[in-house]
Amino acid sequence: MENLEEKMEKKSLEKNSMIVLAMTMCANALGVLFQSLAGHLLGDTQLFADLNAVMALFNILVLPTTVSSCLIAKYTAMLHVRHEMGEIKSFLMGMIKVLGILALLFSGIMAAAHRSIGRWLHIEDYLVIALAAVLAVITLFSAVFTGGLQGCKAFVLYGIFGLIGPVFKIVAIVGSMLFTRKVAGILAIWLFGTLFSYFVGVFLLKKVLGKYPREKFSFDKREMGLYILKLIVANAGVILISNIDVLMVQHNFNTEAGLYSGARMLGYSITYLTNTFVIVLFPMVAGSAGKERENLKLLKKVLVYDILLSIAAVIFLMLFSDICIRLLLGNEYLMCRQYLIPITAYVLPIGIMNLLANYGMAKNSTAYITASMFLSGALAAAGSLLWKGSLMALIWCLAVVMWIVVFCNIIYIYCNGKKAKHRAD
Repeated sequence: MENLEEKMEKKSLEKNSMIVLAMTMCANALGVLFQSLAGHLLGDTQLFADLNAVMALFNILVLPTTVSSCLIAKYTAMLHVRHEMGEIKSFLMGMIKVLGILALLFSGIMAAAHRSIGRWLHIEDYLVIALAAVLAVITLFSAVFTGGLQGCKAFVLYGIFGLIGPVFKIVAIVGSMLFTRKVAGILAIWLFGTLFSYFVGVFLLKKVLGKYPREKFSFDKREMGLYILKLIVANAGVILISNIDVLMVQHNFNTEAGLYSGARMLGYSITYLTNTFVIVLFPMVAGSAGKERENLKLLKKVLVYDILLSIAAVIFLMLFSDICIRLLLGNEYLMCRQYLIPITAYVLPIGIMNLLANYGMAKNSTAYITASMFLSGALAAAGSLLWKGSLMALIWCLAVVMWIVVFCNIIYIYCNGKKAKHRAD
């Protein structure tokens, strides 16, 4: 019976990955379309750079959302494995109350800091920063839906919920043509779409949990508190390495930021495949505590899939770079092709690090990978001070740092796996 269950679990990686791949590729296609329309419709490389800087800022501001989503996904997965669906309902209701308090605190901090952030990013329209902050606050509550559906392994419903945001972003970029302050208009429509997604999210969660009566849940509060701290630090590391390049370029190379943003948009399309595996990997590892060998095999399989698909995506991008740039961004962005090779060299390890970090968070083992990510962030910041005169040199510096971090983490996980195998034997 156990062998049958193990075989079914192994097959579920491919099955669930294909489901999530189909859904997320639709969302990613909409994300690319959003960037493409922004490049074409905004008609100004500097405005395009401002939009990408705000997007990077938003990615940093949603750190509490990312942490909350991981926390909810892990504990929901643990309850789901034990078929305690009524406890999941009570847990999610409790998290809504906690997120409400967190939203109030976050609002106060951003109200005090938004003007200083705008000056540092050279964005004169402070309304843009304020809207990005409000959007980040409202987005907090999306963690209940993403974490709950992911933890229950309801991947189709998770994919449906994930499509709503990208659809409204497309509506936002088209609708921004009606506004004088285009970036502010995009954020305002996106904000409305986020609120609409919650009505859909409630319906989706009811499909999964609606028939079960609520039951009291209890977790070790000290253990949960320590896990939350680990999640905060680990996710901060992921967000730091994923967005520090945009902020450094916007601050130090403002005149080149538009072209860099165009090249970065193309380069980051590689990570769309990685994100698919992260969504499936996290609840599978979180729900199988103590199965070190199986988890390591799962990670190896995911890494092989990710690397092969990423290499194929890079080759395609290099062969058809001019066509992709003209089609997605427009002729005025053709010069951004000079940044494509160093950006892909930088993006590939970030995708791998995202996988490794989520694997560590699912296993509640994040100390080494977190320390390495913050060290790489510090080195990236130092590089931005040393190479202020050359954007190309800065990107290559970031790429080298990230590859070193990836290899160090793979070696660390491999050595830990060997130790666990010896203990088991």
